[in-house]
Amino acid sequence: MKAIQLIILLVLQITICQSQNLISNQPIKKEIDDYVFQLMDDYEITGAAVAIIKEDKVLHQNFYGYANKEFNVPVSENTLFKLHSVTKPIVSTAIFELIEEGKISLSNSIAEYFDVDEKYSFIKVSHLLAHSSGLREIEKNRNTKEEDNKNLVFQTELQFKPGEQFQYAATNYWLLQKIVEKVTNQKFQDYIVNQYFGGLNAEVVFSADILEVVPNRTFEYYPNKSQKLEIFEWYLPEYSHAAGGLNLTLNSLISWCQKLNDNRLINQNTKAKMWEQYPYRNDNTGRSYGWEINTVNGLKSYGHDGGGISYLQVIPQQDLTVIFLSNGYKQKYISFNVATTLACMIDKELNDPFIFAYQKLDAAFIKKGDKDILKLISQLKTNVKYRHINYEDLVNRLGYQRLYYYEFPRYQDAIRIFKFNTRENPKNWNGYDSLGEAYENYGDIENAIKNYQIAINLNKYNEQSNNDRLEKIIKNLKQRQ
Repeated sequence: MKAIQLIILLVLQITICQSQNLISNQPIKKEIDDYVFQLMDDYEITGAAVAIIKEDKVLHQNFYGYANKEFNVPVSENTLFKLHSVTKPIVSTAIFELIEEGKISLSNSIAEYFDVDEKYSFIKVSHLLAHSSGLREIEKNRNTKEEDNKNLVFQTELQFKPGEQFQYAATNYWLLQKIVEKVTNQKFQDYIVNQYFGGLNAEVVFSADILEVVPNRTFEYYPNKSQKLEIFEWYLPEYSHAAGGLNLTLNSLISWCQKLNDNRLINQNTKAKMWEQYPYRNDNTGRSYGWEINTVNGLKSYGHDGGGISYLQVIPQQDLTVIFLSNGYKQKYISFNVATTLACMIDKELNDPFIFAYQKLDAAFIKKGDKDILKLISQLKTNVKYRHINYEDLVNRLGYQRLYYYEFPRYQDAIRIFKFNTRENPKNWNGYDSLGEAYENYGDIENAIKNYQIAINLNKYNEQSNNDRLEKIIKNLKQRQ
């Protein structure tokens, strides 16, 4: 921690603080700003930056909160945010630019670039981009050298056949980084910075080590096991920077997005290929080659989450791009939902009632009691836009978000939400199944068995396969008592 404090002081000496707001449409500006400030309050976000681009024009750009809360350093146009995995779409675009130039092919085997055993020769560039190589994850600590990771990865059996399914792994982008270096004869970081950001400058830095001094870079704040907000000590080896090592100012990312949208990086046909849904043989995950695929009110959205705190979203049919960058949270949010809400404020055609209701209830379960939550659901149901939503399913998702989506599981919060669901929907077996699962994860075997049994009793005339599954779970739990 002393090392971190020293870095804070060093960074402060060279930080220039400004704020900027380019939007002239005051009603929309206020709506967006009010939403972001409320979001930051609900989820205890320290600092953020937002940009919305439509038809190549920046309709909104603003900075919020603090890059460094210890010394009250505000987020500004000079603040560098760590993109985490938002780095991946930029790397994917670089690969497709090299494909366009005839230097790489999606069908190229990794054996063309690396000396590997024949059993790995079936892995192609396409598999790396789509996280479908079957290779194990690399080790991400300061003591693991690249050669050690190479031996570790290529001396381990494939976890599945290449192309069979989706499995997110930094390993894939580590190898893509090496391929870029081999075909360009440049260091990966230099190639990306020179190709896309005008060469070495203070607004673009590759670094995934918090102990490295990077002028104007924001610190990141996450909750520890005691739910106290603290500086997060992240690290990613330099040789795998392609997986998440890029740090940018908001302006630099805006510029890159405008070039992508205008086909100045790759042409329209190449971009369409990059955004094709990858045909996993045993998986229907919505992924293309390095991008997530979602839908917003029926329209395709291409983007990527970064560390669970940021999101880059492109909706081509509306010629709309949303950038949301932040430096952490105390209460976890869904970054895609944030970006989509911002998109809907600019383009009302995109309005997605489910995402709006999800965020409202998510924040309510953080701050309010059950009576207030019931009142909120009743209010939402009176509005024709939100009446059709399955609130039982929505609440169940919020419970699972706390059970599995946080860095540290929020067992008590998940149990509270699942209890709420069973109380309001006492005849639905699925709620008791979820509550049993939460108790099981929490280590309360007695209540886990009790709720699994209720689920079986309620479901005895339907879906026998689920009852068979639950009976096996109960049998195993009884053996653990």
